[in-house]
Amino acid sequence: MKKRKFKISGRLILNLAVAALCIWMIFYFLYSEQGLYDLLASPQGINSGWIFAALLSYCTSVFADVLVIYLYIHDEYKQFKIRHSARSVLLGLFWSAITPSSTGGQPMQVYYMSKHKVDVGYSSSRLLNRFLVYQITMTVMTVIAVILKFSYFQEHMDTPILSTLVTIGFISQTFITLVFVFLAFSKKLTAKATRGIAALLCKVKLVKDKERLKKSLETQLAKFHTGNRMIFSKPKLVLAATLLTVVQLIAMFMVPYFIYRSFGLSEASPFDMVCSQAFVTLISGMIPIPGASGAAEFSFTALFALFFTPATIKSATLIWRIITYYLSILVGAPFAYMTKTTKRNKLLDDLIADEEAFDSPESDDEEELSTSEDEKDDSVVSEKIQEESPL
Repeated sequence: MKKRKFKISGRLILNLAVAALCIWMIFYFLYSEQGLYDLLASPQGINSGWIFAALLSYCTSVFADVLVIYLYIHDEYKQFKIRHSARSVLLGLFWSAITPSSTGGQPMQVYYMSKHKVDVGYSSSRLLNRFLVYQITMTVMTVIAVILKFSYFQEHMDTPILSTLVTIGFISQTFITLVFVFLAFSKKLTAKATRGIAALLCKVKLVKDKERLKKSLETQLAKFHTGNRMIFSKPKLVLAATLLTVVQLIAMFMVPYFIYRSFGLSEASPFDMVCSQAFVTLISGMIPIPGASGAAEFSFTALFALFFTPATIKSATLIWRIITYYLSILVGAPFAYMTKTTKRNKLLDDLIADEEAFDSPESDDEEELSTSEDEKDDSVVSEKIQEESPL
């Protein structure tokens, strides 16, 4: 077996740069003037009860997501238990946190579900449906925030670029949601989009086999439409998923408020905090690097400076980031072994790395392959994913 040569790829450089940025920001918000270290050393300190409430709020958000995934998959696969859904969500949080634009979460969830005998096409379709419900709910909530509070933030923000970023984020969020809605319910538009995407990717030489890509996209979108018909034929399931998504988002958006109260502050209303967090999410969503590192901290500091004092804003930013981002990596990391990269699931690694998945692989006939039952199952799963994946 030939030894793989170590190569410095663009992916590696990006990961190292993001890791360095994260480490620098942690030290900055911790040890700089009026940072968390200074606050902990001061008589004011932090109310641990409110910090616990912030953690509980985040856990509530995650648990709501667990319930949504459970409802979607258990509806057809009764062997898929709540514990499987919890592992799937934690796995998705981990891979979403460490991949650009959170693109790694769903492929890894699909792979994990396949290990529990959930059909790849079915899980892909249900996760796309879940994403659609999430996008629509998120868009409705941001529309409410923009209508009721955007003018207030515009008047009080010292950085005009921030309101511009919120506007761009809102437009892009709305546009993406509308595109998914049209794709979900318009087969003609879907067919045109499929041809257009295939032609564009071939034109810029990202894909060599146009027909294979087109066929793969058509297969996936057909499953998407079939899944939509199945989902929307069960209005109670859709309603439950929507309500749980509302709970998920509100619980996530309430985290800054509980952190705010931990500093002994109480003038701002929970609604103002929820709207502020919605705007932070809009800005962060536009940044295609893992965890939107840098942009998330900047937007949070700028927007929430309206509520926190100069002596607490740095500490608040760090605590918020630990709870909503670093905790996801820490808790989800133990589940990463479930999707350990091997030749059996190399396609999933290509999805994460954004590499070309249609290049002809080198022959591995000379390599010894294990004949254990687990490896046989993984081979079948990977082949099925490769057949059905548009990438």
